[in-house]
Amino acid sequence: MKLRKNLVFGLGPGRCGSASLAWLLNEQEGALVSHEMFPTLPWDTGDNSAIQFRWEQLHHQSHLHDVVGDVGSYYLNWVEFLMASWEQ
Repeated sequence: MKLRKNLVFGLGPGRCGSASLAWLLNEQEGALVSHEMFPTLPWDTGDNSAIQFRWEQLHHQSHLHDVVGDVGSYYLNWVEFLMASWEQ
């Protein structure tokens, strides 16, 4: 699924300032960036349904904002999937 809007995923290990990054990004005009959007993604990447649901959540919000995104440590295990999805 390719999004027409700008999509931001912030990631890093726990206790690295991810909440501050989400706050900073969300303060930009036209942006809606959350910190660890509910439901959180599972660490196990064997089932893609959770990340597909996240794409749908962000896609839905992208119609109202110039930039949408989420920041969370759980994206570390999903980087390969996100990069492959981005290229589609």
